[in-house]
Amino acid sequence: MSKSRRCRDDQKRLDVLKQAEQQANLLENKINPDALSNVFFEVANSYYSLKKYEEVIASYDRAFQFKPDDHEAWFNRSIVLDELGRNEEAITSYDQALQIKPDYHKAWNNRGFTLDDLGRYEEAIASFDQALQIKPDYHGAFGGRGISLTRLGQYDKALADFNRAIELDPNDLPSKINRGVLFAWMGRYAEGIEACDGILQTNPNQVDALYGKACCYALQKNIDESIKYLTLAITQETDKTKKRANKDPEFDGIREDARFQELVSG
Repeated sequence: MSKSRRCRDDQKRLDVLKQAEQQANLLENKINPDALSNVFFEVANSYYSLKKYEEVIASYDRAFQFKPDDHEAWFNRSIVLDELGRNEEAITSYDQALQIKPDYHKAWNNRGFTLDDLGRYEEAIASFDQALQIKPDYHGAFGGRGISLTRLGQYDKALADFNRAIELDPNDLPSKINRGVLFAWMGRYAEGIEACDGILQTNPNQVDALYGKACCYALQKNIDESIKYLTLAITQETDKTKKRANKDPEFDGIREDARFQELVSG
């Protein structure tokens, strides 16, 4: 499909969404609250598919005026706030979902990742612990807790968590990559690079594996190879990868290098 055709199709979908919102506003006093909230929830989902994230938030907020106790909607809203980089607001939204449904393990898990992004590692671990208390075989929470433990330098515990995540789900690529980066933190550089290579053999363009390999080389102070694989990762996913590289401590040892600075700028 050509770009111009996609733009026309997206505009048609936006026009339909605007009409749906207008109709919902007109029917506000004529329909029961549940039905009206569902309209705005569907509008939010449609905006999400178009990556119109601000409109998604506005639609969810409108829906909550009629049905404020929908935990899944609060959860979805939190995910969008994370996408927008509004992490503190996302935490508040996750907390709202958990106030409605305290045993919602997915919300505890995602909340942990958001806290980790904020550098609040102890709180993140506590959130992952809550997810695992509710669902002890939840591989995602083991993987997430492993990341936070790595950031705190608790490498043995982190390794145990990554191993458990992969044991529960042998296809858990993030945990395999993060375990590889952990190996590099532990000075086991060859094992770290090998972990990423194992994924790249079947998918040479897997962005997280490329990024993980760049992390391993950065920790090894091999600037040339780190820049090489970070460039490949940025080629696959530009904005997100640059944002990660600008904050992740794996690159602290090469951060002053002019090539690195040029690569992650903009």
